[in-house]
Amino acid sequence: MLRVENLKAGYKFPVIHGITFELKRGELMSVVGPNAAGKSTLLKSIAHKIRPIEGEVLLEGKPVNRERARREISFMSSEGPPKISLSVLEFVALSRTARRMGIRASERDLEKAMNILESLGIDKIAKRELKELSAGQRQMVALAQALAKEPKLLLLDEPTSALDLKNTLEVMEFVREYVKRKGIAAIAVHHDLNIATEFSDKIMVLHKGMVRALGSPQEVITKGIIGEVYGVDAEIINVKGKVKVVVLGSL
Repeated sequence: MLRVENLKAGYKFPVIHGITFELKRGELMSVVGPNAAGKSTLLKSIAHKIRPIEGEVLLEGKPVNRERARREISFMSSEGPPKISLSVLEFVALSRTARRMGIRASERDLEKAMNILESLGIDKIAKRELKELSAGQRQMVALAQALAKEPKLLLLDEPTSALDLKNTLEVMEFVREYVKRKGIAAIAVHHDLNIATEFSDKIMVLHKGMVRALGSPQEVITKGIIGEVYGVDAEIINVKGKVKVVVLGSL
């Protein structure tokens, strides 16, 4: 489904180096790591928001360029939607025009957008303007826009950072089910390690722009790796078959 080979990217200088991995249909991978590890840069380079310096991104066996990324990849920024005088429904529907190079949302686009808003439980704010929304609402709208595009690859940069615990769990459960039901691949950047271990098929640990570990949550979330990458003392426990991180203090 998705193969990233020896990816090197950055702005004025490289931030990530030699990133290589594969994702199958229906897989959700979380990317974790400390600040400035290159997590957002990785997502932006896959989505061609920034141009890779070296390496290759293949989706369904074919190279991804800026045009393919625009049509087939959804990127949810951690910054959320702009604060403009556009309704939530219109904003979400407009994401679908990128799939057919249109400039106006059709009735079908509006219908699909409303369905997504209803699925996420935010249809009540469909007529409100983006500039009126809270941080949490803006984040939910950004996710709705990413899903309404019906992408082959979903990239989520800190999708739950402004949400409370209940909404975080519900949103990630919805995303996981959506990815498996639609047979797409997804990558989500998280700072909360326990959210990552709860909902991911794979976890990539980035450290200083390189992959420190990649595998199942049980394989990569270990006391040694957490200590090395984050500089904290942590206990790793098993709760109902899922690994959880309990931070005890700084090293």
